[in-house]
Amino acid sequence: MHDVLDFFYIILISVLCGFIIGFEREIHNKPAGLKTVSLVVLGSAIFTFVSVRGFNSADDSRVAAQIVSGIGFLGAGVILRSELKVIGLTTAATLWVASAIGILIGTGMMYHAIVSTLVVFFVVNIFRFFESKITGKYISFDITLFLNEEDDIVFVRNLVDNLQMKLSKFEIERSTENYIVKMKVISDITLFFENFVKELKRKNIKYTL
Repeated sequence: MHDVLDFFYIILISVLCGFIIGFEREIHNKPAGLKTVSLVVLGSAIFTFVSVRGFNSADDSRVAAQIVSGIGFLGAGVILRSELKVIGLTTAATLWVASAIGILIGTGMMYHAIVSTLVVFFVVNIFRFFESKITGKYISFDITLFLNEEDDIVFVRNLVDNLQMKLSKFEIERSTENYIVKMKVISDITLFFENFVKELKRKNIKYTL
């Protein structure tokens, strides 16, 4: 009965820590959000719990080592390479540290796990603020859009406004097949690729850079 209560306690703390870490990824529309990060913490904790409690004759560290190796494949899946930047490294690192926190929880080191979770939350939020205010890199992008209907023009203008991107050129040409919009925007490179371009792809809007 004692092991059952410990197990439920581990599950509860794992989900809570995963929620705290994944919240920042979710609100910024990253590939790995609340569910993914929570499951990584939970899965790592369960594997570690089984290793510690279920296989007394085995080397407990072997399971932890396999978790570290396995999470590398999951992290690699969220990393995307574009012509100008590698995107997804922070998300991959978040999954990596989330698995480490899960291992802490599985071994019963709850205090260490909670402190680590708060540190991760601080790093990804506070550092993001300083990065955007102090070291943010703004680049001018020339992009040509091929829109099928007038509503798409409104969508693009609203998207630029919502993302607070600076628009220095916006020219519209009408061809026989579609509307051709030539834009020049000044934006943070991460915002441009992870938000603006991502929304264009979601709407199936063709573009060239």
